[in-house]
Amino acid sequence: MRALLLGGLTLLGAMLLVTGCSKGATVSPTVPSSSQPPSSSSTSKPTTTTTTTTTTTTTAPVELPEPVAGAPYDAVAQWISKGAPVDVTNFHAATSQDGQKTDLGDNVAFKTPSGKTRCMTDNIQPGTLSCLVNLTNPPKRPAGTEGNWVGGWTDFSGRQVTVGGLHGDPGPFQSGDGNPLDYGGRLSFGDFSCRSETSGLFCANTKAKSAIRISDAGIEPFGCLQEATPSEGNGREFSC
Repeated sequence: MRALLLGGLTLLGAMLLVTGCSKGATVSPTVPSSSQPPSSSSTSKPTTTTTTTTTTTTTAPVELPEPVAGAPYDAVAQWISKGAPVDVTNFHAATSQDGQKTDLGDNVAFKTPSGKTRCMTDNIQPGTLSCLVNLTNPPKRPAGTEGNWVGGWTDFSGRQVTVGGLHGDPGPFQSGDGNPLDYGGRLSFGDFSCRSETSGLFCANTKAKSAIRISDAGIEPFGCLQEATPSEGNGREFSC
């Protein structure tokens, strides 16, 4: 009887011991550490570069057409102004056939490269451009006139042009010829501006707003110049 009682007490003590250990133990779960780096609060954006290309366009100068019969004065004057300017100081002298050179002061003398037109200014007729032109068909001597007839002598004063006249002496041309005005060249003096081309010599008078083309084919008027009855001693005449 005593032995049974001791055995029961021993079994009860063992059970109480196991129950106490179970209630006092706490198991904490293991959390694995993260191997990823912390995220950044800012995000980098790619850099964009813009390249601007500037294109330069060069416009070629417009070539004006050569004036034809009936062209207005402004068109003729503008076309003459597009000629290559030459230095007028190279045209203040004339040279005779024997090589004698004459200083003309402020007057000018020049000729076309072909030599068919020779022009001068002088102090006898100030403001007038006189030219000797080898005309293919010069005007005939007016009936009833006497003296030395020069059919190609042309005087241009701006408001008047006469072609052919009575001249007893060479006048200003006795000094000879001036330097050639090269084709494409433009010579300006006083109220006149002249441009030389293979088709003829174009001269404008800026004061009268008139112009003429001189060639061996004849004299072509522009601007205010109109055909008029020739005054005594002249073959043809144009006036404003």
